[in-house]
Formats: sequence, C-alpha cells, structure tokens
Amino acid sequence: MFFCIGTFAAIWSTHFSRGSFTNMGPGGFPLILGTLLAVLGLATIVVGLSTGDTPIATIGGKALILIPLSIAVFAATLERLGLIPAIALSVAIAGLANPIVRFREIAVLCVALVVFGAAVFVYGLALPLALFAQR
Repeated sequence: MFFCIGTFAAIWSTHFSRGSFTNMGPGGFPLILGTLLAVLGLATIVVGLSTGDTPIATIGGKALILIPLSIAVFAATLERLGLIPAIALSVAIAGLANPIVRFREIAVLCVALVVFGAAVFVYGLALPLALFAQR
C-alpha cells in the first residue's frame, strides 16, 4: 500500500513544476514525499518476502469498531466539549480496542496525550481551540 500510494504521488507530482532545491515548486514536495513513501513501501515488501512464511495476525472485530468510533467521537466532541475532553474520550475508546485492556495504561496515555495536544496545538501553534466547553 505504501509503495502504491508513494508511486502514484511521485508520478502525479510530475504534472507540476518541481523547481529547484532552494526554490521548490508545487510539485517538489509531493515528489520527494512520494518517493520516500515508495522506497519505504518497497523496503517493507522486501523484508516481508525475505523473512519466510509467518502467519499474518488477524484483526479483532472489537478493534474494527472501536478505532473508527474513537475518531468519530473526537470529531463530534471537539467543538461541543473542547480539546481536552475530546482527546481523553477518543484515547479511552481507542484504548479499549486492545485485547488486554489495562486501565492504568489508558489513563496515563490519556493524560500524556491531553498535555501534549494542548501544549502543541493550543499553546505552541496557537490554534483557536477551546480547552473545555465554552458556556
């Protein structure tokens, strides 16, 4: 998948001017990024084929439901509840997708991602996001 998407992006970027390294055009960055993604995908294919026959792990039905649900919950609650509750709810729901649920680890991850998200997006990038619901 990485190889296909990277190759497509690299080929599609040739429709735009690439410019030079010091003055990059609109096709320069997609070409570099697509090429790197294609190389990463090719390396993954080579390593996967050279390791022999190993069974592919199955994805549990719980994860197929909870991971997209966590994304939807984040999108639905960001404006209504604020950034901190949206991140906490999203991480908590996604954490339940793990077959071996450890609530202490989910709580620590929630706190760490809430602090990181607030620090980067609200304070670092100064995005107009409310930390909590505005009344």
